[in-house]
Amino acid sequence: MEAEDRGVRKWLRSMRVRIVGLLVLLLLVSSLGSLLLLRAALFTSLERDVEASLSREVEEFQRLSGGSDPRTGQPFAGDVEAIFDITSTGRSPTRVRP
Repeated sequence: MEAEDRGVRKWLRSMRVRIVGLLVLLLLVSSLGSLLLLRAALFTSLERDVEASLSREVEEFQRLSGGSDPRTGQPFAGDVEAIFDITSTGRSPTRVRP
C-alpha cells in the first residue's frame, strides 16, 4: 500500500503532470474569458438591435397617428383604438395616406 502511495506521490510531483495541469488550467481560464467576452458582445448587439427596432416602431406609430385610416380614408383624429388596430394588423404606415 505504501509503495502505491509513493508511486502516486512521485507521479504527481513529476514535471509532465505539472505542465499538463498548468495547460489545462490555462485552457479553462482562457475559455471562461472568451465566453464572458462573447456574452458581453452579444448582449451589446442585442441591446443595439432592440433599441433600433423600438425607434423604428415609435417613428412609424407617430407617422401613422398623423395620417388617415387606410380602411376608411378618414383622419384618425386622436382615435387611439383605430391606430392600435392598424398597427396590430401589421399594415405598414407607408401604405397609410398622410
